[in-house]
Amino acid sequence: MSDWLLALFLSLLSLHLGLSMELPLLIWLGTGVSVLAALRITAIERPTWGLLFVLFSSGMIIGNQVLEDWAQEGSWPAENGVGAGFILCLLIYLLWLFAAKPGAARSDSSHPLDRDSQNILAWGLLLMLLMSPPDKAVVIWFDVAIAPISLAAMLVAAMVLLLDRCAGQLLSRLALLLPLLLVAPLSMVALESAQGPVITALGDLFPRSSNYSPTGFSPNQQLRASLFLRPSNRAVMRIQADESPVKYLAGNRLSLLDQNLVWLAEERPLLAINSFSADPVESGNYRYPMQNHHVTTGDDGSQSMTIHGLVNENYIFITPGTGYVTGSFESLIRNAADVWTPEFERGADRRWQLDPGNDPTAELRSPATLQLPDFWDAGLQERSQSLSGATPALTVENVLAYFQARPYSLSTNFDPEQPFHDFFLNERAGYCFWFASAAALALRANGIPSRLV
Repeated sequence: MSDWLLALFLSLLSLHLGLSMELPLLIWLGTGVSVLAALRITAIERPTWGLLFVLFSSGMIIGNQVLEDWAQEGSWPAENGVGAGFILCLLIYLLWLFAAKPGAARSDSSHPLDRDSQNILAWGLLLMLLMSPPDKAVVIWFDVAIAPISLAAMLVAAMVLLLDRCAGQLLSRLALLLPLLLVAPLSMVALESAQGPVITALGDLFPRSSNYSPTGFSPNQQLRASLFLRPSNRAVMRIQADESPVKYLAGNRLSLLDQNLVWLAEERPLLAINSFSADPVESGNYRYPMQNHHVTTGDDGSQSMTIHGLVNENYIFITPGTGYVTGSFESLIRNAADVWTPEFERGADRRWQLDPGNDPTAELRSPATLQLPDFWDAGLQERSQSLSGATPALTVENVLAYFQARPYSLSTNFDPEQPFHDFFLNERAGYCFWFASAAALALRANGIPSRLV
């Protein structure tokens, strides 16, 4: 009976994790494996330390690379695949321990419970109490929120402890559970208040994908030149457009270049636009006016775009000349790095339409769009001014023509003391980072505001 209650405990744990992670398959697999393990159909070897290392390391990698895209949209595994992979591996480890437990009763009475059962109950209860249950698994009892699954798991765990060492005294020992029934609601309140800080502290221990793959799409994200020498086959985003996007899709517009050749965004005040500033349209969406986004000549017409896959699917990418953005979001926020974030409702159609402005006006010129880095000297200035044309438009054409004629290569061997000078003045081969940086600074040296996208 102790083993069957341990199987019930693991089933409740699988139910709790499956509901919390919004993975129904996890509920059925965890319950099925628990029942099969309780039947003791075949002997299973205990996991070794080497197998555990492989299990947890591969599980977190798979969680980061696969689970974030495969999980239910809006669920927490979609935001923290590494943490979800670790939790799933821990559940697999507990199921493995249970399946490897010997079925015969032990003769050793020095421990109230065998060590495998102790590990299962200890780790299982820790997971149960640290991971918040979904709203649909919480009931209100005397104005107190109670999680029945967590409460049932605590009672079953206590039953396992009692049954293992209470032969002949079960009924009298069961009476000891009565205080637990009274204490459980109060303990759930205390755990709920402490859960947020604990989860936050634990979450900071897990690496984030953004720490390893800078893309320039997040606030103040650095564009490290070395990144472009480590290509990845993982898709950053996939966007479906009714027609080919006009010019480019704008992410961060970076203005400041430091001594380490790291581009940073100019700090700009946060801007929030809510539905009160938008016009409702017949489809039920909102049409937001964009304040002096990029200017383009001519009318490029409307565009409709849909994000199909993005690790953080709450960014919006806007083409030059956009005057209005229409979508099913109730607010738009522009951060300090000029990245627009719509507040999509969960499960909403992540699509937006871009319309040109009626009378677009140029953005105010910021001093940062003409700022040259500290390492800029007379030689770089002279080379840049040699590309000057009779008009700003001709200067732009000269700069583009100059760099488009230069050789491209992912393998570089620049002077480590002055890599930018080596690329620009000696016309050495380089890759996109060097071309974009040199072109932006050459334009600034000729009085033309520019930023890196």
